Amino acid sequence: MKRLVGFTLALFVLAVSSVQALQYLGDKEHRQGFELLKTIEASDIIVIGEVTNTEGVWRKEIMRGITTDITVEVETLLKGEPNAGETTVKFMMHGGTATNPENGETVSLFIPDLPTFKVGERMLLFLVKETEEYFDNYAYDKLQPYRVSYGKRPIKKDRVNIAYLNKKERFAYVDYPLDLVVNFAKAFERNKDATRKVEKTIRAIAKKQGEHRVVLNPAMIANLKKRVANIKKIQERRR
Repeated sequence: MKRLVGFTLALFVLAVSSVQALQYLGDKEHRQGFELLKTIEASDIIVIGEVTNTEGVWRKEIMRGITTDITVEVETLLKGEPNAGETTVKFMMHGGTATNPENGETVSLFIPDLPTFKVGERMLLFLVKETEEYFDNYAYDKLQPYRVSYGKRPIKKDRVNIAYLNKKERFAYVDYPLDLVVNFAKAFERNKDATRKVEKTIRAIAKKQGEHRVVLNPAMIANLKKRVANIKKIQERRR
């Protein structure tokens, strides 16, 4: 028999307090941390990849504790070093479906605001290594998506949405071509200050908007790609 676990505030706090999932929701300072370069700088590992496996695990050490181990096949590594010799990254998320070994009952746990992962999904993934002892025993290298839900950026038609603040101090999701994100990440590694100057253009566009979604026109995208490419060329000539 499969049963959906009733969600309570106590369980929610227990499940996600260690990664401070709610910290950014009402705090302007934390919301500003979602811009592309701030997210790149804060992340320990950044990959483009596809989910190849998800496995629910019953955690008896947590009340009604269910987590899901997620495996992502790395298509492109943009930052950091996954386990040596491996082409995948693995991490754990709270929630999912698992079997209680004591009675054989299959139980599902859904936690609002936490991302879910399905086999076959392609995404840009920002991961951070948690420092809390809470993760010592059962999280792969303590890896978690950046700011819990924000670290998973689904790829749709080779585009991803990156959050900035608009003129209403609300999120405006800028529609980035995936190759522009890749170029930004590479340029940022070579020259942070110069890359930040380029990103100011995108921040200014988002700031003028009152909309939830911001689409960059083709001319703007071409201009941004050229400016980012010039950063790379300048750095290469200096070597």
